[in-house]
Amino acid sequence: MAYFVSPASKLERALRALLIIQGKATWDDCFVANESRTRPLPNRTIHVSQVTPTRPYRMEGACSCEIEHHFSGINDQGAAGAAQRVALDNYVGDTFDTLNLGGVLNDTSMNPLADAITNAGRWLATSNANGNTQADQIAADNQDMLNFRCDWVKFMSPMLTRGLSGEGLNWCEIIHIQAFVSNATVSN
Repeated sequence: MAYFVSPASKLERALRALLIIQGKATWDDCFVANESRTRPLPNRTIHVSQVTPTRPYRMEGACSCEIEHHFSGINDQGAAGAAQRVALDNYVGDTFDTLNLGGVLNDTSMNPLADAITNAGRWLATSNANGNTQADQIAADNQDMLNFRCDWVKFMSPMLTRGLSGEGLNWCEIIHIQAFVSNATVSN
């Protein structure tokens, strides 16, 4: 395993795992940026666009992250409608529900979210599969996440942007966050 693993990749994988653990996404509709597989609609793509390291030789730093929500703007009958808009709002709302962990009790701290991202990232590297070969493979592929840590997270300004993807037939809403990712000291 390489010593230097991009914090961008780690944060993307941890956020996807958190959405899956929270029941807001699945492996089939949530993707990390550099994942090469067919992305059916609707889907989420988690993309860290830049990392600002604390030091050039340390793989830790502030990560600017975009959670893109791609959704068909056309219903089954081939027309855009209010139902599609409501479905997209609910889809994006599921992501906001996850990003609001701890917000009901403490609306000034996003520490519960940072802790949840940390735990989700480490969960990827741990197999409690009892012989489930897919879970064993996920754990084997994510061993670099054992020492993953998300120290803090915050919403960016702007927090939400919109864009069109394709020929305007698909909608895209993007949540912008920033998180500080580092390596924790983990004892055995």
